[in-house]
Amino acid sequence: TPDVTTEVPILGWNIANPKDNLGKARVLAAVRDDAASAVNTKIRVRSGLYTGVYNTLGSALVYANSDSPGQFVAAVGTRVLVDCGIIGNPAGDTASMPGASMCLELLAKATGTGAAVKFTVDKLYLLPCYEGGYESGYFAASFLAALGNGAAPDGVLDANDRAIDAYTVDGAGNLVLPGTKFNGDPLYAWPGRAQTLVLLALTDSNGAHSWNANNTITVTAIPRTRLPRGS
Repeated sequence: TPDVTTEVPILGWNIANPKDNLGKARVLAAVRDDAASAVNTKIRVRSGLYTGVYNTLGSALVYANSDSPGQFVAAVGTRVLVDCGIIGNPAGDTASMPGASMCLELLAKATGTGAAVKFTVDKLYLLPCYEGGYESGYFAASFLAALGNGAAPDGVLDANDRAIDAYTVDGAGNLVLPGTKFNGDPLYAWPGRAQTLVLLALTDSNGAHSWNANNTITVTAIPRTRLPRGS
């Protein structure tokens, strides 16, 4: 049980086979709240990139967004599955490979502390999802590094299933940092249909567009069919 009433990481997982775990997944946690009376512990899960073996909680380099706020279990003393929402597993380079090792972290927040409010986590399930194609005409993301003015780093919006939605790359196309604050869905082009791409780039500090910056847009399309994983 977290011994404070603020949110803290209590469990971490090192993903040894990152190539098999890229993409979006719905996270279900098999847990049991062992508080003496009312449910006490609220949990959520997030994914991250880190530089070595995950042996120190909170040591991850960059965390992706957590789609869901903290969730309580349904009842005291009952093993249940808590829906922790959708996570986007961390950034990939231009070959859709992970830029570093991957981790998952379970964070918890207690209403009250003490020996009588224990919390048990049995297992975490990652269910691949959103791999059948999107139909949105809008996507927005924030980059953790300022984009270059005629130079690296470049911002990338990536609609491939098993890559993160947005990230920055250096001049050689290598991953610099993942994006964050995603809204909307990855952009897909439909065959045999005229389409228009509109790009708006803003500066986080003041919400303005740098009119004197050099913006070069490169669009790459890959033909695909809709196949679920494992088919």
